[in-house]
Amino acid sequence: MTMQTFFRSWGQLSMSYKNLPLAWKVASLLIVLGLVSLGGALYSASETLQTDADYSGLLNGEAKAQVAMARANRRMIDELASIYLTIAATNDTMLKQAEGDRREALQFFQGNIKEAAGFAPAYADGIRAVQTGFESVLQKDCAPAIQLGSTTTDTASTAKALGLLLQTCEPAIRSLSASLRDLTTAIER
Repeated sequence: MTMQTFFRSWGQLSMSYKNLPLAWKVASLLIVLGLVSLGGALYSASETLQTDADYSGLLNGEAKAQVAMARANRRMIDELASIYLTIAATNDTMLKQAEGDRREALQFFQGNIKEAAGFAPAYADGIRAVQTGFESVLQKDCAPAIQLGSTTTDTASTAKALGLLLQTCEPAIRSLSASLRDLTTAIER
């Protein structure tokens, strides 16, 4: 067998698309179309599932973190109002009420901060920094005003306690409140 004969016979044996019967041509095109459609369906399904997961993360994570942070911020201001009530208290009943309000505000603040850090782990360090700062402010900057306001009810001591509150405690709490607000805004973006 010569080389020329070999290639001629090979050409007769090899199948090309133009040599297929019409039914096979239609069937092969339908199979290709079906595979392309299946690939498109799988791709769109995976993209839809990813989009769903992303939106669920936003709604269940960061949005809930923002709500918890707003509540924590409100509790910081409640704590400040309770300190004012402690200083303004003129009897033991008012003083006990103010102390109870302060404890409750701090407890809810801590719970809201913990919740926010859980919902937004990417911002947890910043959230915990606000918590640490707030607890530090209460123990250092606000303690003298609280101590003085809770031990005496005379006008001079009340005025001095109010001065301490306005000078150190309130600006520190307001600053932390602004920091928490800015952090909440950062999560929104």
